Amino acid sequence: MGNSMSKKAADTAASVAAIIAIEQHFPRDERLLDDGLAGRILPLGSKVFVWLLRFAWLRDWMIRLTEKRFPGVWAIFPVRKRYIDAKVTEATHLDALVNLGAGLDTLTFRLPILAKGPVFEVDQPGNIDLKRSKLNQALGELPEQLRLVPVDFDAQELGSALASHGYSSDMKTFFVLEAVTQYLTVTGIQTTFDFLAKTQCTTSRFSTGGTNLVVRPPISRHSAKTGMSQSLMRISSRFSQTAQPISTR
Repeated sequence: MGNSMSKKAADTAASVAAIIAIEQHFPRDERLLDDGLAGRILPLGSKVFVWLLRFAWLRDWMIRLTEKRFPGVWAIFPVRKRYIDAKVTEATHLDALVNLGAGLDTLTFRLPILAKGPVFEVDQPGNIDLKRSKLNQALGELPEQLRLVPVDFDAQELGSALASHGYSSDMKTFFVLEAVTQYLTVTGIQTTFDFLAKTQCTTSRFSTGGTNLVVRPPISRHSAKTGMSQSLMRISSRFSQTAQPISTR
């Protein structure tokens, strides 16, 4: 991954986590996603931004302004993550979960079903180092089931990197690929999907490709808040047209 794309991916990881953290300022019955950890593992600058938006008037103004320019930008991240949470929860008899391009995502901590692990979080080395540091600061230590796997998708072999951290291809695995491919070269995309195709286990793939899954048509934060089930049905319908779970067993 080139330096410019690596930085862009790192910046996006912090921005997405900040939006999830801002969501926690809403009353519990209005939130699109509950996540008490996201705000605690943010870089300092993002923490300040999240702190400022605890004021409802400022938060509402910011949302209106950004929604006017970029329809769906506030709903896309929490709704997409809630959809993935639902699909992981529905999965049965899993041996492992692999989160490709995990960034500062807290999926491992949101779902009790993942407490038994193992959970492999894969990302570029800079993001992995940041996440390890922030999790240690917030929690004191990393949970036993979490395996942080640094990898350059464009230059390293994904299977070997995972295997070096205890992953085995005979594990029944749930793969998450959330908004990653736009940061990779064609080679990186090809090798990633070659690995998924060769994996000898039942897998579920979520390749959202940035915005394709949830913002055609755009979902505003208001519509998602007032009709989450309808929003998820819309997402599920869109997903079924663009990407199907992969079964290799």
